[in-house]
Amino acid sequence: MFVSVGLLLLTAVYLGVVGVLEYYFHLQCLGSGECFSEGVDNTILNWASDFFLALCLFFFASHLSFYASATRDVRRSGILSQIFMGAAFLANGVGSLLYPNSGFDDNRGMVGYWFIEILYVVFYTVSALAMAQFAVKSAERKYTMVVVFGGLLVLSMSGFLAGGIWCSLEPELQVISAVDEFEPTDESHACFKFMNVSSLMMNFSYALLWLPVGLLLKVAARREPVNFLGLPTPAAPIIAVVLQWSVGSMFVGVLYMVSLTTQLDYFGVWIKIYGTVLYHWAYILTFYCLHNLSYGLPWYIYDSESDEESRKMKRRQFDDNSSLTNQPFSNGRDRDGRKQVTFVEVVDV
Repeated sequence: MFVSVGLLLLTAVYLGVVGVLEYYFHLQCLGSGECFSEGVDNTILNWASDFFLALCLFFFASHLSFYASATRDVRRSGILSQIFMGAAFLANGVGSLLYPNSGFDDNRGMVGYWFIEILYVVFYTVSALAMAQFAVKSAERKYTMVVVFGGLLVLSMSGFLAGGIWCSLEPELQVISAVDEFEPTDESHACFKFMNVSSLMMNFSYALLWLPVGLLLKVAARREPVNFLGLPTPAAPIIAVVLQWSVGSMFVGVLYMVSLTTQLDYFGVWIKIYGTVLYHWAYILTFYCLHNLSYGLPWYIYDSESDEESRKMKRRQFDDNSSLTNQPFSNGRDRDGRKQVTFVEVVDV
């Protein structure tokens, strides 16, 4: 049984931020408009939490970038996943704050909101693909399900892009104010249906993608387990998968589907269960786990032994005095006490 200092600290800090926002701005929105009036959660808690989540992910990426070198390609994909997901939630917060009219309930919305949401889904998808690349390279294995679920995610993104662009090209669907005079309708325009279905598919696809990704990261982490702030690298992918399937992307997808089939008030339930807090907490801890894996795995992945009968290895070691050599792996240190970096080029026979 482990106790991760990082997980507990992040949870405590996030709950502290949520507590302050709830105390001073409980169900409040900027301006004179009503909250949730145009199919968007534009409460201060929601978009401020979006910004806090983005800040955390940018901090994780900055920490990894500080320690990374240009030779660690595995770690670079982990950094990109953090950056793009941070950009996705930053865009989502900007859209909820500045353009809180989606048009999903009355077929009239703001072009700015659709444009920001397009950026959100693109950044979200790129982050997921970078995460998948990180898992594949870390485990040094190819997994068909990564391609399948990654392709499903890209297909979902394409559907949302088509719907968003379609709505933007229809002048009768556009308004310039956050609160309009149009009444809600049950007959949604086809472009809104495209975006709704695609958004639902994206949430399910992302949760499904974490299954093979988590398995690959688990395989990579078991080679030489390390701890960072009390969190063992073999436990990190398990925690991330559990979070995404409980209160993360799967949670949002299931709740939205239930609201469609039972006429459940989606926003009403979302408020009562503090959906924003649960969802953002899941992503903060998920990407903290990814941060720990990005920090720990590359230190030894390049030093791992491989099957010499199946492939030919060209090993190159660089330090202050050596040039290209074919020496065995080395875990030593250079004259300045720094760990030597081993470059491995794999050539399939």
